[in-house]
Amino acid sequence: MAFELANNSSPGGGLVSDDSRGRFNGWLEGLSMPDIVQLACLGGKDYVLEAESGTRKGSIYFSSGEVVHASTASLEGQEAFFEIMAWGEGTFHLAPGRTQRVSIDVPWNFLLIEALRRNDEGGYTEEERGPVRVLIVEDSHMVSKVLSRILREDLGAEVIKVVENGKEALDILEDKIPDLVTLDINMPVMGGDLALKHIMVKSPAPVALISGHRTEDFPKVMEFLRLGAVDFITKPEIGENWDVVKERLQKLVGHAKGFRIKNIRRARQLRPPRIKAEPGLLAGELVILVGGTGALLEIQKIIPVLCQRVSGSILVFQDMCHGIISSFSSYLNMYARHTVSPLGDGAPLLSNQCWITDWQGSWEIISDDNGAAISQAKGQNGSIDMENLLMSSANVFKEKLTVVILSGADIEMEIGLETVATQGGRILLQLPETCLCPQPMEKIKALELEDECFEPERFQDMLPSGPASMEDMHSEDGHG
Repeated sequence: MAFELANNSSPGGGLVSDDSRGRFNGWLEGLSMPDIVQLACLGGKDYVLEAESGTRKGSIYFSSGEVVHASTASLEGQEAFFEIMAWGEGTFHLAPGRTQRVSIDVPWNFLLIEALRRNDEGGYTEEERGPVRVLIVEDSHMVSKVLSRILREDLGAEVIKVVENGKEALDILEDKIPDLVTLDINMPVMGGDLALKHIMVKSPAPVALISGHRTEDFPKVMEFLRLGAVDFITKPEIGENWDVVKERLQKLVGHAKGFRIKNIRRARQLRPPRIKAEPGLLAGELVILVGGTGALLEIQKIIPVLCQRVSGSILVFQDMCHGIISSFSSYLNMYARHTVSPLGDGAPLLSNQCWITDWQGSWEIISDDNGAAISQAKGQNGSIDMENLLMSSANVFKEKLTVVILSGADIEMEIGLETVATQGGRILLQLPETCLCPQPMEKIKALELEDECFEPERFQDMLPSGPASMEDMHSEDGHG
């Protein structure tokens, strides 16, 4: 595990340069990445560390003796830092530099301890450390060409093969299992549905659906997700850009090496409830559900149970394509006791109401004499501020708040969860051993703030009996 200075023509390339004091060039041999980070932190100034290992590139920024930001082709923040720390060999360039982006606020010594722990427990082979390997299954040459470019050039992944139908994909999977499969739904010879069933039974691999989106076809998409697909990414219409596709693939590629495909357990076929409860009184209790990669499957198991057992209001924040929120809500509304709707600004928190949105926009809970509502936080754009949402929820609902966290929830919420616990709220975590993407859950579990951990199939055991009759509860409990 040795890192040498980049730029062999000028050894060192300026390990640390300061034009007002001149410059030293030289070699530092036998260093690991943690050694380099410690050196930069002890320097106490603004530095940027640019590292390369094979085809992988990453940057770490330091300010006033702390790590403030890290990024790779597919990750940023702490996860990017940990990825760079795991690289066994390569080159680096450490020089004065600064950034306005702050994605890390953990003391540098704690970061290094966690990085070393992960490296000790990871036991990765060189193949596992290499680029993420992707199989593209797509019958459109134009689409497959764009996907290949995004994966190779923008995300640093290795496209092992491009095939045009499910049968060809299964032939490839007999010999090698990629880290990720992108799968179109409608294809000749063998369609995506049959191909997915064969993949999950014979050659299990993480499968991301990349297909056109029409509301009337969304139940078919949900069937794919029920069978174990990890995400649904909508193809752009003609003339639209591919930024959303790139963003979704970036997250999947970033997590792909850590996916635990054996943890995927199909959701049972849902059935409509016997009783549909309409929104009514002001909510006396609130449940917030936070889901990341892999949670689209688990939500199908949990929302019907939540709506059976909770008469209050439910908020679902799922990391997903923004364009499918309405279709996803409509689908779940057919099978939930509550009324399920897309979340909008100023939505009232009523009993028997479930609001659903993605991780875009920032939200907070507000209340007055007329009850509580959820509103978009002023001056906040981009990704959701989960800290503010949880803190405002805890301050309003206190012990009547339950937070449920599912697979892949890689979003900062430590302070918010601490506030929930302090105010008497309840925190439920999906067992890491059941998550497709367990690493974020393991990090949250290390805080030791949860009341209980659960398996999605047994989520009903976490909640008291709801307003339904025993006959109706017995009937609906079998839905999964």
